[in-house]
Amino acid sequence: MAGEPAEKPARPKRRSFTAAYKAGILAAYDALPDGSPERGALLRKEKLYHSHIAYWRKQAREGTLPRPLARSTVVPRRRSRPDSGRRTRTLLRNSGVRL
Repeated sequence: MAGEPAEKPARPKRRSFTAAYKAGILAAYDALPDGSPERGALLRKEKLYHSHIAYWRKQAREGTLPRPLARSTVVPRRRSRPDSGRRTRTLLRNSGVRL
C-alpha cells in the first residue's frame, strides 16, 4: 500500500452555456445601471465572472454567438384534471369495487 500511487481525483466537468442563457444574462446585465452593485450580485448569483460577459459580448459583436433556437409553437397538452386518477381510485375504493 505504501508503494502504490494514490488515485487522482476526477477532473471537474466544465460548465457549458446555451445561447439562450448567454443572451438572457447579457440582457439582464445590460439592463442594470453601469457600476451598480446589482451587476455584481447577478454575477455572484449565477456564479459567473466578468470575463464571461466580456467574452459573450465579443462573440455577439463578431456574430459568432450562436443564436438561440426558436421555441416550439406546439402547446403542450394539459390534463383536464390533475387529480383525476386519485379521484377515480378514491371513488372505486369507497364503492367497494375491487380491481
